[in-house]
Amino acid sequence: MKLIFKYVFCMCAALAMATACDDSEDNTISGFALDSSEITLGAEGGSEVVGVTSATQWVAKVDQPWVKVLPANGVGAVKCEIVVDTTLSNDVRNAVVTFIPEGQPRQAVKIHQTGFGKMIGLSEQAVEVANMGQYGKRYFEVSVTTNVEFNVVIPAEAKNWIKLDQQPSVSMDHGARPQTTKVRFNWEMNTNPLDRSVDIAFVPKNEGDVLEKEAVLKVNQLAAPKIEDNRTGDSLALIIIKEKLSVMGQWDLSEKMDHWKGIILWEKTDKGATSQMVGRVRSVEFRLFNTKESLPVELGNLTYLETLVLYGNTNRNLLPDQLLMGNALANLEHLKHLTVAAYGITTLNPATELTKPMKTLRTLALGSNNFTSLPYTINSTNFPNLIILDLGGMRRWDTRTDIRDNIWQNNWGMRIDAASLVNILKWDNLRVLSLSYGYIYGELPSMKSYGARYYTAQQIAGNDTLNSASAENKKRLMTQIPCVLPNLEVLNLNLNFMTGDLPDWLLYHPRLSNFAPFGMIFSQENGYDRAGKVPGFDNEPDNLDYFYEFYPAAKPKMIE
Repeated sequence: MKLIFKYVFCMCAALAMATACDDSEDNTISGFALDSSEITLGAEGGSEVVGVTSATQWVAKVDQPWVKVLPANGVGAVKCEIVVDTTLSNDVRNAVVTFIPEGQPRQAVKIHQTGFGKMIGLSEQAVEVANMGQYGKRYFEVSVTTNVEFNVVIPAEAKNWIKLDQQPSVSMDHGARPQTTKVRFNWEMNTNPLDRSVDIAFVPKNEGDVLEKEAVLKVNQLAAPKIEDNRTGDSLALIIIKEKLSVMGQWDLSEKMDHWKGIILWEKTDKGATSQMVGRVRSVEFRLFNTKESLPVELGNLTYLETLVLYGNTNRNLLPDQLLMGNALANLEHLKHLTVAAYGITTLNPATELTKPMKTLRTLALGSNNFTSLPYTINSTNFPNLIILDLGGMRRWDTRTDIRDNIWQNNWGMRIDAASLVNILKWDNLRVLSLSYGYIYGELPSMKSYGARYYTAQQIAGNDTLNSASAENKKRLMTQIPCVLPNLEVLNLNLNFMTGDLPDWLLYHPRLSNFAPFGMIFSQENGYDRAGKVPGFDNEPDNLDYFYEFYPAAKPKMIE
């Protein structure tokens, strides 16, 4: 029985082996075959798999260096990866992979790669900006992905409030492969209570480059809060001004405006106050701030402002060489006292600044700015009621004591000839004139060649000092010594670069002894003037004995 079982088992095993042999013969690989004959890839490249079956050894060859085959040879059934590199072109390119089997005809796989379309892609299609913000933080950036050189085109009507930091520069070393760059836009604050918007176009530099899709960035800026002509409007204007100037220190906005530092409001008991003025801003001071821009236009919303002080701009000597005051003060009909000092202003625009609106002004202090010339708009015609004028400290750099032509740079300060002061010296109403610590050079004008006026008998009789002069000296006053700045009480001309003779109108001015002349007039800078001369007056007196002899009433009385 066991023998029979062994015999049957052996027969079954033999039959199974025979069946297996038959299956193997049915699956035997014969010939050579590829499962793909053509492949298309995009510009960014990639890989595709081609099935290869071959009964014999084969090798693959490619006719372009941007195509690789892995593996490049084999036998039997193989999954072959064809790898295509990224293109640098806008055009379609082609390649051929040729498979060469032993004893069989060659077969090929055609490779097609499409090029990059010409494009300018923006990371943002629309941007919204606030109506206001601090200087240096008013900008936004857009990432641009492109394969063409391009320009940014801002419509003319928007160039006053949105500006390109600089035209982008894109290197095309990578051919048509897209690359990404950033474009920065700076924006100005919106003082209008209406939104404004602009469409900014990104266009190819080469007119022959046609984009697959146009690139346009829409920028919308929010409206400014509407400032009403009332007390609430004043408080809103002050908050905006403080923000624009980046003033140091904070106000407690939970408190009434009455308690804000540097603010004085009109009260019922104030002289000249009307019912409309009461509770409105009368005086405001902003000290220690940081701005590179002209005066905030919101100052013009302080309708009843009488006194304005802006003093102490951070690094004012490093500010731009063109910084105008602007026309923010144009409609302030009650303004009497104006101080814009150490701000960094370089000049005044004669068309809009400090002319007609300043008829009410009594004090004008523009000292320690970056003026490069004497503004001709500052004259007695434009300021008929002005009595205090301060144009001192017009030096951008405190250390400059040599103003010779071969050394001087125009942005250093207000280097002017003393002869250009003629119009100011004709300003009869002035009581205080400060021109100290500047770059004024040359000789003070005698005024005899500029339609000089002389003291009248009435002036002499009405002034104790003048009237104390001898008859002979009174005659000199009426015929030889010009009457210049007759109402002046303070005169500061020291620490400039003036030379030559002191004029008679100054040496015999009835208030000379009150001017502290040895410190505030005669003392000039140590250095060199425009022509290389050492500053100082040739006829500077040793003392005032001559003056007291001329005006006996001016001589100080001894205290007993």
